Amino acid sequence: MIDIKQIKEFVKENLDELNYMHTKKVVKIALALAEKEGANKEIVEIAAWLHDIGKSDKDNTLIGHHSLGVKIAEDLLKKKGTNPELIKEICHIIETHMGPPTGKFLLSELKKAGRRFDFPRPDTKESKIVYDADMIDLCSPLGIAKIIHLRTKYGKDFLDSIESAKDTAFAAYNDLQTKSGKELGERYFKVSKEFFEIIEGK
Repeated sequence: MIDIKQIKEFVKENLDELNYMHTKKVVKIALALAEKEGANKEIVEIAAWLHDIGKSDKDNTLIGHHSLGVKIAEDLLKKKGTNPELIKEICHIIETHMGPPTGKFLLSELKKAGRRFDFPRPDTKESKIVYDADMIDLCSPLGIAKIIHLRTKYGKDFLDSIESAKDTAFAAYNDLQTKSGKELGERYFKVSKEFFEIIEGK
């Protein structure tokens, strides 16, 4: 079985600083949710570390990083002699972490590509936990900062970037799947809502 230290090193070597910071947060949140939900912590931790590994390819698109992530994770885990059933579960989690399905930015990117939101949804305890961890970080202050940074970096004006961050944060919070995810997400999202209220002068 692959050592978790090897996975962390692989992820750190292959992701940029922003995505690595995000991934560390997702792992921490996912493990906390796994504890509360009685999920398989080993599967959750490995999948959380690898969930965004498809973003290691700078030419890959936002809407395709989950598919590339499955391939990268599968190759890595096979080389380390990981049990095939475990690989299958981990790859399923990576494949089903796309969202939020109602986020306007994601939907606009899909429209540009001539697609609709047809990604498989999380349907196991472990996949819902990793999905929730990803969405919780997305609707947190760090997630908002990340969205604003990326939107402005790729040419959006500042106000549009803030609006995009707000839409994504609300969509992510509203799509949380587990009881524990909703409880923890509320704590993170409360701060984010206050941020938007201050920005809007409410």
